[in-house]
Amino acid sequence: MRERIEEYEAAGLDLLLLQMSPQAQEMDRFAAQVIAPMRGEAPAASAMVEELVR
Repeated sequence: MRERIEEYEAAGLDLLLLQMSPQAQEMDRFAAQVIAPMRGEAPAASAMVEELVR
């Protein structure tokens, strides 16, 4: 999924709408498995990832 987000961002997409069920558990999993690694990957995380965690 991380690669797909990076592809979207490279194409100019700056907003993702996510639907998860069950919401709380899947948001925790997404944060741990996608957002956290992307933030730690580079000193400046992608703008889209930063927007997701706001």
